[in-house]
Amino acid sequence: MASSAVSEIMDYPMKIDGEGSLICDMSKLENHLIQQQNTEQQNYSQHDVTELTVFLTKQSNPTSKPEYRNIRVLLDNHTLNDGTLHAAWFYINSRELVEHHHHNIVGMILQCLSSKDRVRLLHTKLNSWDWTLLHLITEFDKTGETTKTVLELVSEDQHYHLLSVQAILRLTPLHQVCRYKSAAVLKVIMGLVTLEQTRYELLQIFDVDGDTPLHQAAHRNATQAIRIIADSVSSHHLIHLLTITAKLLNHTPVQRAADVCNQEAEKLLQSCYTTALIDIASHQTDHTGKWYKPIYMYM
Repeated sequence: MASSAVSEIMDYPMKIDGEGSLICDMSKLENHLIQQQNTEQQNYSQHDVTELTVFLTKQSNPTSKPEYRNIRVLLDNHTLNDGTLHAAWFYINSRELVEHHHHNIVGMILQCLSSKDRVRLLHTKLNSWDWTLLHLITEFDKTGETTKTVLELVSEDQHYHLLSVQAILRLTPLHQVCRYKSAAVLKVIMGLVTLEQTRYELLQIFDVDGDTPLHQAAHRNATQAIRIIADSVSSHHLIHLLTITAKLLNHTPVQRAADVCNQEAEKLLQSCYTTALIDIASHQTDHTGKWYKPIYMYM
């Protein structure tokens, strides 16, 4: 069964065989990576290939952290201890992959998959909280490099689908970014999602409490994230995001910041509202022909 699945691998040395299960033909892996160019138009080095090979063959106990569903890898035609293994299973802990390894590892694994399998892996729920790889990345990525690597390896029309996936408590990767105050990651995402309408739609997704990513940023006093969001949408859309009321606490983002005594976030949100209102006023009225209420009426 395994050999027939491996025989289906054609141009790509990896394929998906069920959720979270990768089949890797090691005899094809090295040539594929060295010949294949990454998004920066640079070939992978032999060191990169060796690093990935070592990582794939580092067996971990799949039950050591039962809250995480490890990515299972079947290595075919793999040399280990001077012997060739034709079908050996190993396990990758998804959290360990993201938290402790360079973004090149994630990039190489995704690049060795076909575009269809790449999207399937990114949509796979990897733990009991229904985290996807992007949810985990937005928790641990500090520079935005890994996020950039992942999003650049999928087509633009997939960005919305991947970034709108909701895990436990209906949190999206953008909720995660704002919860962890990962401004660098948020900046990368907003830069790669080129359509303003798509950015706006992602930013108004509710979690289980009716919070948007902007509510999360206000609650965490994430002023950099607030600025990035404000710069990523039009004035009309920003006004709407600033006045959305979460269903649980019946708070707008500015009310949330005030309630938890995040004075910096509160002042910044008020300033964003005023600036957006002035911008709209300079164009007379908004598209509905109505004026917005002063912000104190939402406080």
